[in-house]
Amino acid sequence: DTIDNELGAVIEPTVIALHALHRMEAKVGEHVVIIGAGCIGLLTAIVAKAKGLKVIVSDVVDERLEVATSLGVDGTINPMKENAVEKLSEMTNGRMAECVCEMSGSAAGVRSVLDYAASTGRIALTGWPDREVKLPTAVITRKELKIIGSRTGVTEEFEEVVSMIEEGKIDPRKIISRVVDFNELPETIAALDKDPGMAIKVVALC
Repeated sequence: DTIDNELGAVIEPTVIALHALHRMEAKVGEHVVIIGAGCIGLLTAIVAKAKGLKVIVSDVVDERLEVATSLGVDGTINPMKENAVEKLSEMTNGRMAECVCEMSGSAAGVRSVLDYAASTGRIALTGWPDREVKLPTAVITRKELKIIGSRTGVTEEFEEVVSMIEEGKIDPRKIISRVVDFNELPETIAALDKDPGMAIKVVALC
């Protein structure tokens, strides 16, 4: 009863974010690299910060990284403009990340999870690549990495997200770029099709 329709519309994607952290068994104080600062990636950052993780967001769009910074993440990386592995090593004192969430679905993003992960690190693959991605399995073996698919969520996670919102631990509304009337959907979808980067999350209300 305390959650309005606008906020209710982002509960389900927040559950996807929470589920990835659960699947990796992310622990307080660990570093988590989130690849992809879209809707799910930024929601993962919000939830991870609330759970006491050290959050680093990687994306190739500086404007998205600026949004991540405004959410209070511990660091950002643009792999198109800097040596991502070296920067992450500096941020983690050479350890790299115990947890890596791949949320972009890009082939480069998927491949980079092996480089970002610490030895015995855990990786959650949530993004959906549009083609096969080759991975050097020798790196997985050498670093003893655990790679986990993470797609949706379970009932208890919906309840946990609602509780976190009601208790003020997270505010998923921060990733909403625009709220439009239901009748504006056709033109909004057309605009997003032409320029997918124009918004992070659009909510349509009846």
